[in-house]
This record gives sequence, C-alpha cells and structure tokens, in this order.
Amino acid sequence: MRVVQTVKFGMTDSIHQLSFCHYAVHDPLLKGPHAFPDANYFRYEHLIATLGTVSDALECENLKPHVVDYELPIKAAGVLHDLGHPDFSHTFEDLLEKSHEVTTYGIITKGEIADALNEADLDPEIVADIATNLHGNYREFHDIVANSDRVTYQQKDSKLARINPGFWPERILKTFDIDGNKFYFNAPTMRDLEEIYHMKENRIQLSEILYGSPSNRSGVSMVKEAGEIALREGVITEYDVFNLSQKQLLRKMLNGLRKKELERARKITEYLLRHTLFWPLITVTFTPEAYKEVKEIRFNYDKRFELESRLEKEFGCIVLIDSDVLPKVDRGEILAKVREIDRKKKKPIREWDPIKFSRQEEYHERLERTVMVLFEPAKIRDRKVCKEKTLGITGWKGKKLEGKLEMVL
Repeated sequence: MRVVQTVKFGMTDSIHQLSFCHYAVHDPLLKGPHAFPDANYFRYEHLIATLGTVSDALECENLKPHVVDYELPIKAAGVLHDLGHPDFSHTFEDLLEKSHEVTTYGIITKGEIADALNEADLDPEIVADIATNLHGNYREFHDIVANSDRVTYQQKDSKLARINPGFWPERILKTFDIDGNKFYFNAPTMRDLEEIYHMKENRIQLSEILYGSPSNRSGVSMVKEAGEIALREGVITEYDVFNLSQKQLLRKMLNGLRKKELERARKITEYLLRHTLFWPLITVTFTPEAYKEVKEIRFNYDKRFELESRLEKEFGCIVLIDSDVLPKVDRGEILAKVREIDRKKKKPIREWDPIKFSRQEEYHERLERTVMVLFEPAKIRDRKVCKEKTLGITGWKGKKLEGKLEMVL
C-alpha cells in the first residue's frame, strides 16, 4: 500500500511512542530501575505492528462473515490510526485543545494520504471514520482497530517495562466478535474470559509502572510548561507542532524564548535538548477531599505558576508541579467487581471494561492522587534536605497539604 511511502507517514519515524519513558531520572536513592532505556521505539514501528494484528484479527472465524466487504478499509485504518499524534505524543494535544483523532481524520481525508487511498480504490472518508470513529458510522470496525491497537502496544510495552503481560494475543483476537453493528468480546469459556481480565489488568499495570513513571511524568511536565509559554508567545505554532521533528521543535523554542521574562521556559527547553529531566523529589498524596481543593493546579497556569514561584524562592531553583496527576487504582478491586458481575449473571459477561469503570465518577471520587514536585537538577544538588522532612504546601483556600521528601541529596 503506497500510504506507507508518503512523507506524512514517514514522519512517524521521528515521534517516540512512549514519549519520555526511555529518559533517565537521576535518583541515587531510588531502588529499582530509574528508567526504561529500551522504551524508545517510534510510532512508525507501532503502526506497522498494528496492521499485522488487525490482519490476524480479520482472519478469525468470528469476524470473517461481518467484514467481507471492509477488510481493506479496516487494514488501512489500522496502519493510519495514529497519524495525527503530534510531537511528544499526547502532550501537545492538551495545550492545543485538539485531539489526535481530529487531526488524523484531516490527514487521511486530504493530501497525499487521500491520493494514495484513492489509487487503491479506497474511500478516504470511510477509512478515516474507521480509524477515528469521529462520525460513528463504522463503530464496530473502529473497535476492531482500537482493540488490536491495545493488544499490540500492551504486548510490546510489557516487555519494555519488564512485566509479564499475562495474556496471549491469539486467544484475545479469537474473542473479537460483532453482533449487528456492535463489537464485543465473545468469551465462550471462563478461560477466554480470564484472558480478557488479564489484558485489562495489564493495561492498568502499565499505567502505573511505565506510562506514569517518574521519567515520563517529569518530561511531560517540562514540555507542557515550556510549550504552553512558547505557544502563547507565538514562538511556535500548531503547524510547527505537527510538522517539525522533536529536536527541530525544541530548537525553535530555544531560539525564540530570548526575552528576559521567558528565561525560565528557555532553561527548561535547554534541559530537554540535553535529555536532562527535572528530579521528582517530593510526592504529595492527596485524599479525594483534599484533591478537590487543589484540582485547579493542573488546569490554571496562573495559579500553578503562583505556587511554583513560592517554592522556587524557598529552594533557590526552578520548581515544577507535575501536570500528570496519577490516580491510585486498585486493580484487585476492579477485577473483583468483574467477577461479582459474572456470579450474578451466572455466565461469563461478554463486554466489560475496567479502564472505563475506573474512570466512572462514583469510583474515581474515592481514589487518592499523587502529584510530584519536580526540581531543577543543576541547582538542587547543592541543597541539603532531610529525608523525612515534611514540606507544607499552602493551597489557595488556606488548606495545608503535606508531602514527604522521598530522598536525600
């Protein structure tokens, strides 16, 4: 298929699939791995692998009767589904307030990708809708691509995170089925259902160990801090984000952030270019009630900067508040809920997603959150702080929240 030879598809070979997971966070007292150095593969590799998984899924007996006329569009959607990801993975999506699905749809339906699809007698609009589900006309086919995507990256990422994925891809693919216009997991035996449980559990485990690793959270926070200012000041544009390589984008930010008042953002960009991350020395754990009081930290730049400025005066270096608040999800509780539903129904359920359950408001409100406070490495190493010292952080409403220093420098 000529789409993989286009310039736009080739650009995915410069976008890291796992963002900052392969960067090292220097933490002399941290027990266990500091980073995942092998987690540095690119979206190009992931897209090709997803095409292979989608092709295997379409060969399964359950799906064959339902996809006879749509095999090629589904395969095309599988290899193109992540084309709209900007540099640094999902990081700039929040800053631009534009999802990668919207961008992917535009890329597939216009320009060289659309021309390549037309040459293969494929309708770009259909392929784009299957890849993104923006219009919902082919939801069942989109779910085939989405779940093949999950099987692909979970297997790969589990190896990189040095954990056992706990499920066999072939067995999961055999459970893919369509009823009318709805996709579901058809688990005829408890053994098949257990495989689905393990895949869902593995996804939550990866969120905790790999995607929520200190290195990834530090890098994402640094890019968001510098990128937010660079976009606001007009140093970079949306076009730059989607068309420059990561190194080119950072160099353009560095060259444009020359005003004295932008010196802080410039320093953060310099660290990123040197592959040097801020150190997550303080972890603040919020109870559900306390988190409601400080939820604005993540979303309101002025209030976040106000707190960071106060901490910078105390510690004498640049301080960032982690922008990626991580809920403490109880995997055992979620899977127990699945089994409870099974017992009530007295038969294996066909479709239930613990990830979605963990995001439901009534469940989510009961979770604690961890927020990291990140310190500029070149300066903080000169400061002596006690391992068990407690840092008091005063919120906007007078609430005092406690966080422990987790290491000694």
